[in-house]
Amino acid sequence: MKFIEHCLDLEENVSVVYVITDSSRIVDQLRKKDTPIIVATANKRLYNELQRKGVPARKLGYPLRYIDILTEAKNQILGAYAEGMIKSSDSVLCVIANKMNAIIMFNPGDVGITQLKKEMKGRIKIAVAEAVLGLAFEIMKEGREGKRIGTLFIISDSEKVMENSRQVIINPFSGHDEESRNILDRGNWETVKEFALLDGGFVLRRDGVLLSAGRYMNIDWGISLQSGLGGRHLAAASITMKTKAIAFVVSSSGILRIFKNGRIIFKMGG
Repeated sequence: MKFIEHCLDLEENVSVVYVITDSSRIVDQLRKKDTPIIVATANKRLYNELQRKGVPARKLGYPLRYIDILTEAKNQILGAYAEGMIKSSDSVLCVIANKMNAIIMFNPGDVGITQLKKEMKGRIKIAVAEAVLGLAFEIMKEGREGKRIGTLFIISDSEKVMENSRQVIINPFSGHDEESRNILDRGNWETVKEFALLDGGFVLRRDGVLLSAGRYMNIDWGISLQSGLGGRHLAAASITMKTKAIAFVVSSSGILRIFKNGRIIFKMGG
């Protein structure tokens, strides 16, 4: 198959091969070389087989949509980055082999990772940004109690954020030691996912310590947002306009938007 032969030739020039396919035959052919491979599939049997073989795999909730294949592929690469499977320094060969075949070469700049890091530099620690991104992506993908949910993370400039917000429920993080409420510890993520069901948002210090959940941001009703964006986005725009915080907004429609200075600097999904 000439398509696979071409992919194998290109493998020599990349550090990671990211394959979107439901075919085990395609995976076996692309594993002939030593280049690390990641497989994204909606085929449950293939996913389980790869898990048994120790091949890094991502389980897709739906087959690849071909309406905008470039956007879909970029979202896949971003998802793998958010899950720690791809590094920002990697050069990625994305191979799509399902109903149609396509090859796309990516570097961090192509999917916005490099620019996003520049935008957030000096505001929050990059390790914290990557942790929140990974957690936000899991919430987008998994939802809670069988349905998609939305939530809001406000990071950095926490004193001013607290001054410009109010607690609407008893703060579930109050009184707990910092280690048990630091977002950098993946062991704390399940707790955060449970609290994501609450109204309001999360407030985090620059170093990743969770200060509060269920907190409402004071809204600036003079801010204008594009049609279709709701209260969480308005809260994110308002608080980042008033402070030096960065806001991550997960919408129930499965889209992540990141705000700085009252504007959207990054969008993923959709």
